[in-house]
Amino acid sequence: MAAERLIGRYREWTFLSRNWNNKRLFQVHGIRSVGKSRFVEEFLKFKEDSKECYVKVVPIKVRTVSGVRGICLSLFSALNLSAPEDDTIWTETICSTLAGRGDTDIIIVFDDAENILERESAEEFKQFCKHLIENCRNVKIIITSTTEVVFEDIEEQCMDLLIPPLSPTDSEALLRRYAPSVDFGPHLKTIIELCEGLPLAIAMVASELTGTGSDASSLTVAEMSLALQNCRLEALSQFMYTRNERLDAIYGTFLERLPESMRHKLAMIGYIPGTFTPSHVREMIDDPTVEEAMETTITPLIRRHFLKQDDITQRYDIQGILRNCIDDLLETVKNSPEAKERFCFLFARLMTKIGSMLTTSEYADALCQYNQEQQNFQKLLTNVELVYSNEDMYCLYMEIAVNASNVIQQFMGADGFQFYQELTVLSSKLNRKLDEACVQLCYGGALTNVKGISKEGEAKYRLAIQYLENYRDDPSLSLSGCYHGLRKDIRYHLATSYQRMGWNLFIQGRTSEAIVYLEKAFEFENELKMYTDELILSTLMSLGITHNLSENMSVALRYHEEALRRRKQLYKTPEDPEGERHPAIGSCYNNMGLTYRKMERKDETLYYFKKSLEVKQKTKAPQKSVAISIINVASALSETGKHNEGMLMLRDATAILNKTPNIYQDTKALVYATEGQIMLRKKCYKESIKLFKKSLSIRKHSGPNNFWSGETYNDLAKAYIGLNDSRQALYWLNKVFSLQEELKSDAPTNSFVYDCYVRVMGVLADIGNYDEVGYAFNIALQELQRLRVEFTALGNATKIAWVDSESSSLPGVFTRLVPCTDQSQPLCVQ
Repeated sequence: MAAERLIGRYREWTFLSRNWNNKRLFQVHGIRSVGKSRFVEEFLKFKEDSKECYVKVVPIKVRTVSGVRGICLSLFSALNLSAPEDDTIWTETICSTLAGRGDTDIIIVFDDAENILERESAEEFKQFCKHLIENCRNVKIIITSTTEVVFEDIEEQCMDLLIPPLSPTDSEALLRRYAPSVDFGPHLKTIIELCEGLPLAIAMVASELTGTGSDASSLTVAEMSLALQNCRLEALSQFMYTRNERLDAIYGTFLERLPESMRHKLAMIGYIPGTFTPSHVREMIDDPTVEEAMETTITPLIRRHFLKQDDITQRYDIQGILRNCIDDLLETVKNSPEAKERFCFLFARLMTKIGSMLTTSEYADALCQYNQEQQNFQKLLTNVELVYSNEDMYCLYMEIAVNASNVIQQFMGADGFQFYQELTVLSSKLNRKLDEACVQLCYGGALTNVKGISKEGEAKYRLAIQYLENYRDDPSLSLSGCYHGLRKDIRYHLATSYQRMGWNLFIQGRTSEAIVYLEKAFEFENELKMYTDELILSTLMSLGITHNLSENMSVALRYHEEALRRRKQLYKTPEDPEGERHPAIGSCYNNMGLTYRKMERKDETLYYFKKSLEVKQKTKAPQKSVAISIINVASALSETGKHNEGMLMLRDATAILNKTPNIYQDTKALVYATEGQIMLRKKCYKESIKLFKKSLSIRKHSGPNNFWSGETYNDLAKAYIGLNDSRQALYWLNKVFSLQEELKSDAPTNSFVYDCYVRVMGVLADIGNYDEVGYAFNIALQELQRLRVEFTALGNATKIAWVDSESSSLPGVFTRLVPCTDQSQPLCVQ
């Protein structure tokens, strides 16, 4: 019989079997270490072995991950997928992957889920499970925990199963199965009672009594009985007993009986919060080889049930309750300077290695490695004090800040901000001015690219630039000292700061200023003979984008094509001779799409935007980057009349961004603005107005008077004109006019200031204010003259022809708007 695979679980096995086909979510709950996980494991093995259908089991150890984010990362790993760098579309990606395997019954096991169910993240976890159930018909979910919760709205698809402790009879049968050769004599009853029907405790007792070789226990059965009597096992209710009466105290007893050297090793390993490899263990305990670490540490700990190994990743972890015991009983060793330093050096090296891989053809491998180490990296940045007087430790943290900033900013979201803040304070306290400048650059990058707060990012960049420029003029400033890794040519640091400042200013719409900084950066980069260095490649792309916005299309396209050519050369491998398997290639295609959009070549625009999105999705690009490509494809579709298709795509971008509510604010504003423009094209004016105002409410925090806000003011005016609301249209047009000097300075070739004056002519004519129509007409003519000068300087014949056409037709517009105009006289209204 199938239920005989487990001793004492016939009733629970039968109950689960009867409900298996008509339920989708199963809560298997009971007190800690009662055998819930083993019960589920055996039941699913039976399902797989019975070949009733093709079944895939996806086990997730919830205790080892941090919230729903960690669960998603574990799911990506278990499904042999690389997690997208932008975590805002993780849920949708997982659902799409699972639903696409419709020929397989997929069973996801969230094991040891009590930590998440008892915390603030419980609702988010419940919604995640509900989303999987509702969107993946081939998926069942099993949750094991000490906590039972209600899944609202899907209760009819849920089943609760309590796993009680084993009866004395079943406990004895299990103990004899584990230790068939041991003579328990008169101590059997006592041992059974004190194990309280908990299979894990029974297994540990049997293991200690049956060990052989050098690591065998010296306890007799009588001594084991006495040891168990010193503290009781955790009973059915966790609230009824003090701590020394719970199961973790039993584990503590076993910890205390370990040889001193083994306890020290376990404590050192316990400093690692996530899973680990034999190589990690070797470095934490300072064994000379991995093989020796396996023989002297890992294997003995596994035999005693202190460690377990994941079948999929082959990585190791410490049993959950043991971690608490290590914290309490081995705290001095676990939190010693030696443990902290070994941990920091180990994972700092791994993080910087991954950072270097991200800019090469090894991007996919880097992402996979990050997914396995993310919990350990999180501790490295947020839980390890930076206030070290140790010079080596300080240099280590500078190494992370400078050489792993891409890992922090692309993957770790808000975790990096605390790290940058503390390191800035420390470098300032130590009077390491060059270090402080470099940390400010990293911090400014996080504020600009992660939080989307460009103004604050600009402030950090300016602090760094001020010191670096002073240093260039007065090299004696170097006497303040710096981390050895920063002792590079000052031109390198200046190029980095100018490049980042240029990109920041572009994001704010301050295009003219941006070009100045980017060209400074490009000059230094060429002097330093960079070619495929990430810095110069980023500068090439940024220059292309800024010249694109400045209507300097031939120059923009030249920069984009050169960036694409160099990146393909950098990323190509024998497996990828075209060099396209990297997210940065998708960004290059996206930028080319932006250029063709400015050139009003709709077919090429849509082609490159779609190609960009395809590459980014295939290469698991950062989710912010994917969202931007989705937005651009949606906008291009709408421009070709496919409004509904564009709106549907924007839902995907919104779903990505909603998963990280406190970051990527600039991209969220872009989504709202794009949705508003689509609704404007559909003549859904009221809906477009709501969306434009949502966009502005976000943008006002990063730069209320920037170029992008001016465009949205213009769009709002169009919408109110569509509603025949002249008063509101005039209000928003005046908002544009109040910014016109800044707008013309930031983007001198942009025509929307001219467009607004033409538009206001119509609004003023509708309300009968003909004198003001004449004034607006004259300003519009002046704008055309200014634009012609700009386009002539660029040699842009297409735009010059457009200006000449507008100059010829505008007087006719004025004549139609103002009644009784003397058309025989030259039009010049004062």
